[in-house]
Amino acid sequence: MGNSLDSYLTPNTVQQDFIPQHSAPNQQPHIEHQDEISLPTDPPMESNTRQENTIISQNVPYTPPMEPIPDISPPDPHPRRSERATKKPDFLSCLAASDIPIPKNVKEALSSANAADWQQAMLLEVTSLSDMNSWSLADLPPGSKVIGTKWVFDIKRLVSGEIDRFKARLVAKGYAQRPGMDSDEVFAPVAKLATIRFILSMAADPTAHLAQLDVSTAFLNGIVEEEIYCTQPPQFEKDHRVCRMWKCLNGLKQASRQWYLKVKEDMIGLGFIEVDVDQGLFILPSKSNKPIIGVLLWVDDFLLLSFDEKILLQYKAAIMALYKT
Repeated sequence: MGNSLDSYLTPNTVQQDFIPQHSAPNQQPHIEHQDEISLPTDPPMESNTRQENTIISQNVPYTPPMEPIPDISPPDPHPRRSERATKKPDFLSCLAASDIPIPKNVKEALSSANAADWQQAMLLEVTSLSDMNSWSLADLPPGSKVIGTKWVFDIKRLVSGEIDRFKARLVAKGYAQRPGMDSDEVFAPVAKLATIRFILSMAADPTAHLAQLDVSTAFLNGIVEEEIYCTQPPQFEKDHRVCRMWKCLNGLKQASRQWYLKVKEDMIGLGFIEVDVDQGLFILPSKSNKPIIGVLLWVDDFLLLSFDEKILLQYKAAIMALYKT
């Protein structure tokens, strides 16, 4: 036969894919195992071709890789829906949007259409500060630094969005204070959120009674320990003198701390003790070491909890007598 099987067989091993071109003619390569032969293949193009040849040469049946079977299942007629409640839009936010601009300074306030309302708000603030003996007028001592003051305006609204009152607050420019001279300690603790949740969980008891108090002008109750001088309120200057501060003004760095120290002193005077793990919680212990009332302080808000309504009302009235609510 002209074309025998031997003409299609190439003596080759598993490790040798082709005969090098530089081999001498009629020179047969060294064959370790004569029974290991491979069928002629095309020149190697990719690693996959070599792998297939190797598998064939080892007499292992070749199995091509299986392609992923597409998911042809019909769609679920009842898909899972989220059980989260849909929050409806808050239409009160639209009512709260005011067409009355909030002035940034006294000049804008007195030149606006509501100048009379802003003027009345500033007068009420100055009267409140004067009634609490927040300062006294004095000459600025040589070498002392005066801290400026400014007015901050806002509009308080009811839940319905209607205007409750125009509010003006006299604020000190605390950024001008010098640490170690005009201020020292400024940290003021408040109740921890875990403590608040614990108190509210106890209030779920049907026998528990809960009360809340909001102190007005809370920071003005703090006593100033440093020698601080501020300018007189804008639009209410009487002469060239300055205000020697006796009570903390909003904006002073130590205002919140001095308010907390005042509350702590008053609570101890009423028989309460401060909880070590949370300095914003005061309890009134009984002879059985079981607290009969707890008072929680969050900045200028009080939260009272007791299982005796009579005791709760008694200490609520006592706290209202100490501060302006």
